[in-house]
Amino acid sequence: MTHLLRRCLTPCVIFGIIGLGLGIFPSPASAAMPEVPADVVRTLREYRHEKGDLPALLQAVVPKLAQVALDLPENAAIEKGGPVPQILGAETVKTGLDASPGSLPVVIYRQEVGRMPAAWIIARYKRIKPAQVLERLCDPRGALKHPLVDQHIEVAGKKRRESSGWGEGAVHTDFGSFLALHMPFGAGMFGMRDTYVVGDSESVLLPNGVALLRYHKRALSPEERARFASFEDKKGRTGKLDDTHYEAGEYMLTSLLIPERDVFGYEHTIHIYFARIVAATKPGTQLKPGSGMAGWAAVRGARDGLVTPIKLIRDEIERSQK
Repeated sequence: MTHLLRRCLTPCVIFGIIGLGLGIFPSPASAAMPEVPADVVRTLREYRHEKGDLPALLQAVVPKLAQVALDLPENAAIEKGGPVPQILGAETVKTGLDASPGSLPVVIYRQEVGRMPAAWIIARYKRIKPAQVLERLCDPRGALKHPLVDQHIEVAGKKRRESSGWGEGAVHTDFGSFLALHMPFGAGMFGMRDTYVVGDSESVLLPNGVALLRYHKRALSPEERARFASFEDKKGRTGKLDDTHYEAGEYMLTSLLIPERDVFGYEHTIHIYFARIVAATKPGTQLKPGSGMAGWAAVRGARDGLVTPIKLIRDEIERSQK
């Protein structure tokens, strides 16, 4: 397990790097990555997939984790999807998580002033353990396959924590990365700009097989701003900060990976992916709730930010299992 984690400590970008349409307006600089609630950590540590109640686990941890992973306001209302107990209930877990990526359960929260909706999606990957999925999520080659990803570069070396709030036996590592992305066709009409972000990441792997990945935007240091002032993208083109690409307003991504064992003894992974992103925009761009711009961004964001990452992961898993 530890060997797999070491192999995946490259910035974990494929699992959600592309949620750009989920938010397109500037916001205050992101705060430090919030701590996962202690009761969520405890519940995840105590889970045993050999005989655990998976729907009960999901209902206990997903709403609470969404609160911190998406920086949701208290009592955030759901705009699309839900009710959450039904999405995380036994019937959906049994039959709904194997649907095609575009038909998977999705929850999109009601738009807030100055932000676009936060969202999460849930899926199953068959006959693969969370540690193995973790390895694939962190492979930079997979991330660069997404058409909207221009570049990613490590900015902080991997450092394992000596002690962790995740308890004994947890492999908890911190690192960071620079990401550059371009907007989809038509985004310019709505004021969207090609975007860059530097973020801190953490990866946790528990003894029971549960894994967590997080990425959270932070301000660039003067050294980083000088280092990435000019960069080469994956196609060999030159990008420049605040010229070809502009700083994101928000960028927070979380993937929770939970082991599952079916009645035949096969082991699978349940992936809950949370995304809250505010890409760069042109000066004067303003958020108008319910506008065509907001509608376009939400639809395109659900595809690029939630559905496409799940499809990329499933495709990679299927290729490896042939």
